[in-house]
Amino acid sequence: MDPEQVTKEPESGEYLTKGAFVVRGDRDYLHNMKVECAVGPYKIGETWVPIAGPEEAIEEQCEKMIKLKPGHTKKSEIEKELNREFSNHDLDLDYIIRSLPPGKSEIKNR
Repeated sequence: MDPEQVTKEPESGEYLTKGAFVVRGDRDYLHNMKVECAVGPYKIGETWVPIAGPEEAIEEQCEKMIKLKPGHTKKSEIEKELNREFSNHDLDLDYIIRSLPPGKSEIKNR
């Protein structure tokens, strides 16, 4: 997308709400992209929290990680599996669910 494609001016007959903008022209879609992330326990002070992000970043920060990809498994089931995997780190279940990507996922490294 080029800056010239973005405008805050509606065309005749269009209405834009406050703060909205319009993108005109061709859009470039990214195809064949790897949509994956990793989750691992990270120690802050004396507590462990789950962090999620690109595999390379999580690998540097965590001693153990689980890779996720889009799938058909509910967040609650993924959370239970992560809790089992990271049971010795005493992670809060709410934090695990918050660290997961939106939508359904699947554990990749099995």
